[in-house]
Amino acid sequence: YRNFLKSNEFFKSLPEYRLIDPQQPLKNIQACMDEFATSWLSRCKSKAPFVKNPPVFFIGFPRSGTTLLGRMLNSHSKIHLIEEKVSLEKFIADTLPKEKQYPRNLAELTENQIRNLQILYMEEIKKHVGNEADLVHKLLIDKVPMNTVHLGLIYRLFPEAKVIFSLRNCADVVLSCFMQKFGLNNTMANFLDLKSTANLYNKTMELFELYQNTLQLQIISVRYENLIVDTEYELKVLFDFLELPWEEGVLNYRQNSFGAEINTPSYAAVSEKLYSSSRERWKNYEKQLQPVLPIIQPWLEKFGYSEESS
Repeated sequence: YRNFLKSNEFFKSLPEYRLIDPQQPLKNIQACMDEFATSWLSRCKSKAPFVKNPPVFFIGFPRSGTTLLGRMLNSHSKIHLIEEKVSLEKFIADTLPKEKQYPRNLAELTENQIRNLQILYMEEIKKHVGNEADLVHKLLIDKVPMNTVHLGLIYRLFPEAKVIFSLRNCADVVLSCFMQKFGLNNTMANFLDLKSTANLYNKTMELFELYQNTLQLQIISVRYENLIVDTEYELKVLFDFLELPWEEGVLNYRQNSFGAEINTPSYAAVSEKLYSSSRERWKNYEKQLQPVLPIIQPWLEKFGYSEESS
């Protein structure tokens, strides 16, 4: 644990760290909470034009099992997974109207503006789909865990879209984010400290809960711990939700991962056999986690992990 602390302190000492604002993601989350907490749907001026076969959005939190599940999904012949390629942060900056600051401008969008944004988003998606036939014949899944924060924007553009939410014991998630080395940016800089990691997780889940209570989402949660114990059952439930037939080949995701481009720190893990050593790993660091457990305790209880933490 001391070595992880030293490593993270080293990253904080790098010149590029001074150009980063770890508080910015928390400010963005608070802005979304303020906006969507006030009868947001009733303030929307227009509805989004219907889009046939919109993408599925795959969200969660970093280190919650998204890479493993993503490899399984991409092993299905009718799925094309776009893995952490499309940045909604950049999409917001480049395309949303500038009259009001995001997310306040979402309720003001006209039907034509929404249609144009839909087209621009799909054009961005197409850049990352090598085979043009996949655009017609496959289900496109846009996987970016921290798009959880932008679920309101996703719903505004594609209210019919289905959402996959990857869930894992948040004590393990917080510990794993702290131990993992990510590229430095405003969000990932929070993971250089256990408390800031726990705070970001807490605020992200508060916003996610608000979205669930405010928006009419089609969403399914996939629990990492269940996925590694009964993979076939969990995937069958998920494919039913996605309205796709079952394929035995998805269980061979390890072979399908070899040679595949995986843009996350989890490549080695998803290329190996399923293992449970990462489950409840946090208990090996229970003493160090004690100061942040009160921050995430409500989510341990809400997501049904409180018995594991007792």
